[in-house]
Amino acid sequence: MKLKTPSEKKILKKTVSTRKKSKPTEKKSVNDSKARDEIKNLKAALHDREENLQTILNNIEDGYYESNLAGSITFFNNSLCRIAGRTKKEIVGLNYRQYVSEKTAKEMYDVYNKVYTTGRGIKNFVYELYTKKGESKFIETSITLRKDHKENKIGFQGIVRDITDRKIAEDAMQKRDERCRTILEDIEDEYFELDLTGNFTFVNDSLARYLGYPKAKLIGMSFPKFCDKAFNHKMKELFKEVSKKGTPFKNVEVSLIANDGSVRYTKISGTLMQSGDGKPTGFRVISKDVTERKKEDERYRILMENIEEGYFELDLKGNITFVNDAHSIKLGYTREEIIGMSFQRYMTASMAKMAREIYVNIYKTGQPARYEIEYIKKNGAKHDCEVSASIINDARGNPVGFRGISLDISGRKQMEADLRERDEKYKTILDSIDNGYYEVDMAGNLTFFNDSLCRIWGYSREELMGMNNRHYTDEENAKKLYETFNKVYRTEIPTKALDWQIRRKDGSTAFIEASVAIRKDSTGNKIGFKGIVRDITERKYAEQQLRQNQFFLIKSQEVAQIGSYQVDSKTGHWISSSTLDKILGIDENYQKTAQGWYNIIHPDERKDIKRFMYETIKIHRHHNFDKEFRIVRQNDRQERWVNARGELTYDPNGNTTNMIGTIQDITEHKRMEDEILESERRYRSIIENAQEGIFQASTDTKRISVNNAFAHILGYNSPQDVYNCISDVTKQVVVDTNEFQKVREILRRDGSIKSYETQLYRKDKSLIWVSMSITAIQDSRGGVVYHGIVEDITPKKKLEEQRQASLQSLRKSLGATINAMSATVEARDPYTAGHQRRVSDLARSIATVMKLSRDQIDCIRLAGMIHDLGKISVPSEILTKPTRLSNLEFELIRTHSEAGYSILKDIDFPWPIARIVLEHHERIDGSGYPNKLKADELLLESKIISIADVVEAISSNRPYRPAVGINAALEEIEKNKGILYDRAAAEACLKLFREKHYKMPD
Repeated sequence: MKLKTPSEKKILKKTVSTRKKSKPTEKKSVNDSKARDEIKNLKAALHDREENLQTILNNIEDGYYESNLAGSITFFNNSLCRIAGRTKKEIVGLNYRQYVSEKTAKEMYDVYNKVYTTGRGIKNFVYELYTKKGESKFIETSITLRKDHKENKIGFQGIVRDITDRKIAEDAMQKRDERCRTILEDIEDEYFELDLTGNFTFVNDSLARYLGYPKAKLIGMSFPKFCDKAFNHKMKELFKEVSKKGTPFKNVEVSLIANDGSVRYTKISGTLMQSGDGKPTGFRVISKDVTERKKEDERYRILMENIEEGYFELDLKGNITFVNDAHSIKLGYTREEIIGMSFQRYMTASMAKMAREIYVNIYKTGQPARYEIEYIKKNGAKHDCEVSASIINDARGNPVGFRGISLDISGRKQMEADLRERDEKYKTILDSIDNGYYEVDMAGNLTFFNDSLCRIWGYSREELMGMNNRHYTDEENAKKLYETFNKVYRTEIPTKALDWQIRRKDGSTAFIEASVAIRKDSTGNKIGFKGIVRDITERKYAEQQLRQNQFFLIKSQEVAQIGSYQVDSKTGHWISSSTLDKILGIDENYQKTAQGWYNIIHPDERKDIKRFMYETIKIHRHHNFDKEFRIVRQNDRQERWVNARGELTYDPNGNTTNMIGTIQDITEHKRMEDEILESERRYRSIIENAQEGIFQASTDTKRISVNNAFAHILGYNSPQDVYNCISDVTKQVVVDTNEFQKVREILRRDGSIKSYETQLYRKDKSLIWVSMSITAIQDSRGGVVYHGIVEDITPKKKLEEQRQASLQSLRKSLGATINAMSATVEARDPYTAGHQRRVSDLARSIATVMKLSRDQIDCIRLAGMIHDLGKISVPSEILTKPTRLSNLEFELIRTHSEAGYSILKDIDFPWPIARIVLEHHERIDGSGYPNKLKADELLLESKIISIADVVEAISSNRPYRPAVGINAALEEIEKNKGILYDRAAAEACLKLFREKHYKMPD
């Protein structure tokens, strides 16, 4: 929207009309051309001016508008959109009645009408506007009349300002003024109000007392006249500036002359008072007496001159304006040298940058600051200072510089360094000790601890920090801790042996012994507790173990019937355990004296015991003794065997001072010894008279002990003859040393071997077969010996050899018989004959891969040779039929398994040949024939031949079809292993072809 002001439009119109009224001349065309150029230039100038005005209007904060006479907006700038809270599109044509209340619309109509009627503009008209969102805003606007170039009234224009914040503040101020007026009468600070000329219009009681005048007399008097000559003119200038700018003033220091002639110093702060239409009406001022402070400042300056700490003042540029002697001496300069110097001169660049930032912040915030800095003295030496700096304001409260106090902290820095070093040593010591160290606050939360405490508790440092004792103790121990810590808190007496239990992070229990002492801060206030923690879990368990051991000792003494005693050699009195009292048959009333002991010893033993003790003590001075003897129990007069053991101590003169020891009731032991001797006698008699050979040998088999029977088996006259003649069993008796080494390995691994058959040399070097059963036994000294029983099986071996020879002969004759049967089948069916030979060879090879016994392999080979024997009962024309068989013919073929079984079942083979022939067409899932048997009902041999039969049948030519091939046969076995065919036999068959590259015989 382009702007043309009325004056611009008039100039354009006048220029155009002038050109039209010009009389024609002889150079008319030239003049017309000039006129057009001027008009064109004027239009361009107007366009530029419009653009400039548009830019200015759109960049001012205040809104600008133009409206028609009806009050609808026709032109505006961007700020009006922001103030009105509407878009440009929404404002175009907007009437004032649409964004003000009905009451305000009436007031605005009256104002517009007044401007229209009088032609004079109105300034600072305030009304309330509503934005599109319904928000209320207070607007201050100016309104002037708009006219066209003919001076016709066409609308209005003006400036709009959002004074919502100011309006709210003014309303609040007015209300506050009303409330404060009453309060001001009673406050201690001096309060007064002045008109624009500086005369009092209101004073409170405090000001009247301060100046020494009645309140009524002060009203109308001039405030500046109370100021001394130096401040009188300044006050007038100050009020003039406040009246002009409206800005308040703060903490302006003035000196006032009271009625009694005394000079009083005060700081005044004031604001401009305005009427409802914003016109200045006077000033509100509050005054605070600083006379005493002024005196203090003077005393302070004198003090600054004499204090040991450095004092300085800077201007806003950082140049020194004042220093005391302490500060100049600290820097190594005279006061004359340092005045005017920049504070950055006596510090490093990095320190200067830091200080500048601090002073800038003090300037901006007015808040004092404290910082540490390193100064460089005139001689180049460095020292550390702590500086407290603050702002300096002039009488008007404007910052004019900075002041500061510098404290030399070089000593403190060194002390801190020493303290850090000490703390580091302290930490190193704490982290290196096994004991834990802790500090807790008053609530029991951990605030400091060493690494050992983390290890004892089982938590990381991060997990343990801030943890409360209730987190790692049960209710009982938490109560115990509370009582202890509370007692230490009340009495301030440390405790050094607090036992309690904790739960570690892994759930295990630990026993803790801790000291507890109170912690205080530098002022002596109690702030928590501290102490040393020891993990006494092992000690606790050791104590428990000790108690258990003591209990077990007493019980074991009772069970083993071992009692303990101690004798005082000087008095002859002795003490004994309860177990010993039972052994001796005495009670607590028995006189435990030398005579009392003498009475307990069996009468037949007393003389021997007396001699034994005399030799032990007086002659040999033994420190230990061990003696078996009999006693007479005192309560029942039973005779008992005991074993007394003791330890003796002597003084330097060789006299006994103490005897301590044990006494065990060995009556049963003695009885058992007699029984064992008798048992050994009987056992030896049995061994000596046994028919089997019995021996005992060491693990190195160098020597051997034998009974009579084994000596005779080996061809020796007696056991003693064996002992004398045989010095190395391995070389003199064992035939196959490698085999015997295997026997020893079995004994080492299993501890025994049974019915092991081997050959041995007799004394005359002839060979015998024996069957041995040997057991490895641990003897009384912890060593291992071999105990064995030997049977001479040489006659049995000879009979076995004869049996095997007969069996071999039988096998040959059976083989001939089977070959004859196979030849019979071949005569009728050449296909069947070749098939049987190939099945037999394949089945034998499968059995070999499966590592079956030789006997089983022979059985499978022979059964394969005649497995189709039953086909001799099937007509040869069916067997050799070149076309597919009918159902009846196939059923006839299927009878050959049973037919073969019928032929063979009564022949006395050493193997189940007939059954194998019957089962060779069965399948492990029960789908075969003739009896539909399943896996666990079939012989392994039958399962193997059935697989060989299938492989050969598929891979060979048949009367009714050519060979399909070995790959198809193996695919059938692979597909149905574990379903139709035994898995182990099928895998052996596949391995035979694929890994061992087996080929079918022709």
